[in-house]
Amino acid sequence: EILVTLKEKQTIKYIELAEKIKEGQRVESFDILFKNNDGVWSPQCRETTIGSRKILKVDPTETQEILIRITSSRDVPEIEWIKVY
Repeated sequence: EILVTLKEKQTIKYIELAEKIKEGQRVESFDILFKNNDGVWSPQCRETTIGSRKILKVDPTETQEILIRITSSRDVPEIEWIKVY
């Protein structure tokens, strides 16, 4: 799991992820969750591979914490970067 904590709450519309592809594509599936105002993790999407770059459109949601849960991988995942917009 990867926890991303923002400096302050933001309305998130897109999440961009990238693997260290030089090491090979490893992630086979993952979930993205946002923590809501009640402190409960709310699922936003369930996806398959990430590869060199993946941009995900999510329902606009205000949050300060994002959880990326790798549910299946070929080897130890190596995420190069995560961006939120």
